[in-house]
Amino acid sequence: MIDFEELEHIITEDRVVFVVYGKWMTQALIAGLAEGLEKDIEDSNLGMSAATNVLTIFIELSQNILNYAKARSLEDENKNEGVIVVQRLYSENDDEEGYAIYSQNIVADQDQSKISEKLDLIATLDQAGIKKKYRELRRSGKDTHDKGGGLGFFEIAKRCESIDHSFVPLSDGKSFFRFKATITRRKRK
Repeated sequence: MIDFEELEHIITEDRVVFVVYGKWMTQALIAGLAEGLEKDIEDSNLGMSAATNVLTIFIELSQNILNYAKARSLEDENKNEGVIVVQRLYSENDDEEGYAIYSQNIVADQDQSKISEKLDLIATLDQAGIKKKYRELRRSGKDTHDKGGGLGFFEIAKRCESIDHSFVPLSDGKSFFRFKATITRRKRK
């Protein structure tokens, strides 16, 4: 039996706003969760710009779960499998606040190489470089496609302080793709 008191303690202690197990992820679920996240952000006093960034990143990462699932075989019984965790952040001296958004989903090896290429490029750029590259790609139409992995990572990178990612190999030419975006803001005194 699940110990709900222990689960509540973990969630409260780690300031988890919510966890989404995406085996049944749908557009309607993403919209409903975004609405709940928006209400939590209003309570956090994060500010409009940072709040928009948190919501945009949440939606982009949720879309990645859906898009990469659609690219995989429909015979795969775990076709929408993915996880999103949204966590509230506070600094030690309580002068900063923000959110960390984590995602994990399964990607095929050919998608892994495309994702890695984009994220490796982003890692070499500062914020001005990310914005410049994003504008160039939007104007050119390059890297826009119906399956994701295009401009979305640039969109995320330009809206947060840091991103981190890793791949954990599975079997049959697939890997877990793990991603973290962190958005922080100094509190007004």
